[in-house]
Amino acid sequence: MSNKLNILSAITYVAVCIWLLGVNEGQTPITVCPSKLIYHIPCAGCGTTRATLLLLKGQFFDAISLNPNCILALMFICLYPIIGVYSLLSKQSYITDCYNFLSRALENKYVLVFVLICEIMIWIHNIIYHI
Repeated sequence: MSNKLNILSAITYVAVCIWLLGVNEGQTPITVCPSKLIYHIPCAGCGTTRATLLLLKGQFFDAISLNPNCILALMFICLYPIIGVYSLLSKQSYITDCYNFLSRALENKYVLVFVLICEIMIWIHNIIYHI
């Protein structure tokens, strides 16, 4: 499981970086959001790419007002290489440890409810903001 998780997370990281490098100001000719494609309603993740690009440019207020999930995306972009290199150097699987920690945290119903409430608030914000 550990090696599969490491490989999957590395592929995901590379895909995210390629996606961010390949988009122009967060605008692409395709819509990848199933909610937007099927129901024409933006999901909680809508605008995360544009917000992350704004965050990387230092436009913090604009980024967070577009979609607060960009903070999580930036944490992933910045922390993953550090944890990955440290794992390789120490020959320990800290990526798996992080995954297990997050899984255990989300098993706690209070944490899960808090995360869900935050995502519902972001979803409502996106529906109002994008319509």
